[in-house]
Amino acid sequence: MTLTSNYVGTMISCNKIFLIAAAFLTLTFSTGQATKHVVHFANFSYNPPDLTVAVGDTVEFVGDFSSSAHPLITITVPATAANVEHSSTGQDVYDYVVKVLGNYQYQCHNHGSFGMKGRFTAVASGVHYTNAAVTSVEQNNPNPAMKMTHVVFTLAKTSQVAVQIVDEKGSIIQRIPAQEFAEGRRVIMLDVTNLNSGAYFYELIVDGTVTTKQMIVTH
Repeated sequence: MTLTSNYVGTMISCNKIFLIAAAFLTLTFSTGQATKHVVHFANFSYNPPDLTVAVGDTVEFVGDFSSSAHPLITITVPATAANVEHSSTGQDVYDYVVKVLGNYQYQCHNHGSFGMKGRFTAVASGVHYTNAAVTSVEQNNPNPAMKMTHVVFTLAKTSQVAVQIVDEKGSIIQRIPAQEFAEGRRVIMLDVTNLNSGAYFYELIVDGTVTTKQMIVTH
């Protein structure tokens, strides 16, 4: 592999993820960008039955959660996510804050077998750069990726950086532990040769703060 002269640093290998290092940034998710998605239910259906949301968003369920009506239970959620479930004595509002990427499916405890089911998919959240010294975190290239793909980012100070690849269910497929990198423009090289074709998310973890973007793998 050959690097152009404007990238300087060392290469670290772990689980076939390669970091070519050289600087760092501070990122935070912007709570001001979070969105609330409202799901109403009645007449044995959820409306809307299918949503795409971002990590950090809230899915608000509005309806009758009583034991004789439509108590909410989980069908499946990503491995580290909280269950989507709620019951009450009647008409109520239940807010579920999405914290994990992946696919979520839920149903009415009483009427799921009759088709009263819903789902939402959590994708990467927007990232708000609150530190003026932070320049950018770019989309991986090439995307879709077949073997090697790279992510360019610019850092303003020495920081601890880790990277992991997550599947659509929220399971960590590959991870490189945190390493200290100095400021500068840097490149992360990801080897996706052994990943199955499909959609994944890569998470750049800087001093404990995560920025997430989606990538596609095709073979």
